[in-house]
Amino acid sequence: MISLEDAEREQALDAAIASTVAGTELWAEAVLAYIWYLIDVSRYPRALRLAARLQRALPRDLFARKYQCGFHTMSGVALFTSFRNLRRAQLHLREACIYEEAGRTDQQILRWVATAYHYLGRIAEVNKRYREALAYYVHGQSIQERCPEELQALAFMHIRLSEPLIALGAFDQAEDHLNLALQHFADSAEHSSGRLQAQLGFATLSAAHGDVAGAMQAVQHTREQARQIGFWRGELLCLGYRMSLLVRTRQYRRIPATIFDIIRTMRGGELGRNNAARLLIRVPVVLRVAIRRMAHRSQRERMSDEADRCPFRQHSQTLADIATVALASRSANEPS
Repeated sequence: MISLEDAEREQALDAAIASTVAGTELWAEAVLAYIWYLIDVSRYPRALRLAARLQRALPRDLFARKYQCGFHTMSGVALFTSFRNLRRAQLHLREACIYEEAGRTDQQILRWVATAYHYLGRIAEVNKRYREALAYYVHGQSIQERCPEELQALAFMHIRLSEPLIALGAFDQAEDHLNLALQHFADSAEHSSGRLQAQLGFATLSAAHGDVAGAMQAVQHTREQARQIGFWRGELLCLGYRMSLLVRTRQYRRIPATIFDIIRTMRGGELGRNNAARLLIRVPVVLRVAIRRMAHRSQRERMSDEADRCPFRQHSQTLADIATVALASRSANEPS
């Protein structure tokens, strides 16, 4: 976890797969761990191919009973993270959520379902459906809490809750969640991408408060750390944030250098491992999200009243009640 690109991490996963028999449960567990690693290091096509192999190699009954949930979750995460096809990612993630009842007797399934809700929340946040994103995050966390304590999963949930809260103008509540995220990462000795994402959350909060200089400094510091551990997506996100801050402060002369840095970073990481044309098409999606997060406070939708407060139980009513109400409302508004 110290370095995403550490060669020994991949070697250990190769050894795990080599030491198992294809088509068994142990093999499936190793494959799913490998898929998560491939997503971490931006090898999205290979991650999707390995997920397809999982579906082909497992006995039908075993796949349908358990690992189909993991297949849908990992496929959805890979599609979302690469911005290849958000609609298809959403379909995979919703299929994974169907297994929530089966997770009552299998904690591994519960973890996959919790992850699926987490990424459904991220898709909703990208599409500016902020209250829906909050409902997904909170419901996913209610599922995660039925598993043995995993501080990293809890930390990431707090980061994600902060993003729609900032968009809704609930800055104090967002700061609470970011502080909790950093604390959980420290307690779990996590020194990789999670901590850096929390730092970017504070940069976004600084920008929302109007402290553009502080936001720019935090973004630059985080970018340097992202480069040290080979966190390519994190570095690209930092550059997107820097671009939006330059636009906001009308420092147009510095924008070409930032564009050059974006292209150079993509060549070293994302473009070197993926279809260049597809990624370049999707760069505007990433930049649009970055620019929106760094938008001026006056441009943001504000939470209107007490009923719109953060649904996490530390800020309002019980987690179970708010998640039930919010998700029931979402279902009622979805086309049949």
